[in-house]
Amino acid sequence: MEEFEGGFDKWRKIIGLFAGPLLMIAILMKPTPSLTPEAHGLLAIIVLVVIFWVSEALPLGVTALMAPVLCIAFGVCDEKIAFANFAHPIIFLFLGSFILAKAMEVHSIDKIIAVKILSLKWVRASVLRFTFMFAFIIFALSGWLSNTATTAMMFPIAISLIKRLEEITGVEMKRFGLGLMLITAYSASIGGVATPVGSPPNLIGIGMLEKMAGIKIGFFQWMLIAAPQSLIVFFAVYSFMYLVTMRSAKKYWNKELFAKLKQQTTSSLNRPQWNVIIAFSITVMLWIIPGIIMLVRGSDALSYKWLSTYIPEASAAMIGAVLLFLLPADLKTYRPAMGWKEAVDINWEAIFLFGGGLTLGTLMFKTGLSNAAAAAILELIGNPSITKFTLLFCFLTNAATELTSNTAMANMAVPLSISLCQKSQLSPLIPALAATMGCSYAFMLPV
Repeated sequence: MEEFEGGFDKWRKIIGLFAGPLLMIAILMKPTPSLTPEAHGLLAIIVLVVIFWVSEALPLGVTALMAPVLCIAFGVCDEKIAFANFAHPIIFLFLGSFILAKAMEVHSIDKIIAVKILSLKWVRASVLRFTFMFAFIIFALSGWLSNTATTAMMFPIAISLIKRLEEITGVEMKRFGLGLMLITAYSASIGGVATPVGSPPNLIGIGMLEKMAGIKIGFFQWMLIAAPQSLIVFFAVYSFMYLVTMRSAKKYWNKELFAKLKQQTTSSLNRPQWNVIIAFSITVMLWIIPGIIMLVRGSDALSYKWLSTYIPEASAAMIGAVLLFLLPADLKTYRPAMGWKEAVDINWEAIFLFGGGLTLGTLMFKTGLSNAAAAAILELIGNPSITKFTLLFCFLTNAATELTSNTAMANMAVPLSISLCQKSQLSPLIPALAATMGCSYAFMLPV
């Protein structure tokens, strides 16, 4: 299986590396009368970028950086327009939230929270409660931290739990082990939808809706929409996995199985950990409070207007990140809670993907390419409706991200959903959200 996957990835990259430039050249050599020269050049660039993203011929972030460079070289736009989106406020929301998440990971705060909850007597007394809390902790953490980091942190815990259960019972727990490992990965993907910072496609969808459709979705507004439906999906997936796999350990279970689990972490939090929690809590409050004020007092409330104007979400994220470098971990040496070496080790690829994707999406609208693409698609599907577009993009993104990056897919699908709706004189909100969230629910295949 591993040999097949390795061979598939190798040939996919090789084919993409040659097919992308060849198709780009073919498009450039055959002008399309219905498109302006700028739109025609942009179409060729998008074809190259999409093929490179799907095939991963180059690292995704590198391909995203190629996009504005090619747009300048082909005369689609000037350098100011091409690179402007790399300074979009969402970029700094990405940056701040990634640094905060890295601080949580560096100081093992996520692991401490997980182990302390799982070691509670009431939780470990039942296989149902234990596995549910195990999955729910992953679901909750991945709403704020990297899905990959959360999964990587919980996998060793899951493996040690399975081995412990097998040692005590003398029974090979294949079915239980399979269920626990799968629910670890599934819970992280599902939980990433619940908040804007849980998964990169969320911020891509939010940024593109604001830039291309003038629809602003605040942090709290996103949670009101996404958290309930992600909870429903989580409960459904957990229930299925418990009934099919994890319930098999019920007859071997007793509350003393994992009594020593809490020994895996320290008994109390140290100063650096408290400082990270303080910075993280301040940031989350600044993200959520404006939305609560708007919900209770309306958008005309002075406090809501002040917070939205002077401490927007991107600023709140950067405030939290800067606090990590100000709050001391050691008063004697004044060593901060976060060092620069740790801070630079974040997901830069997602940041570059957002900047490159937003550049292409913006230029699609500016050159008229989005209208031409929407018109061609409308001819095929006929009778446009919000329901039809929502189902289309749910299926499209969910199916496509089984084989390619969910972040890259969001960059491709969200602008298309917006342009289709605008061409049909329909609100793009629901189809664009479907395209965004659909990217995070594709976990049928292991890639």
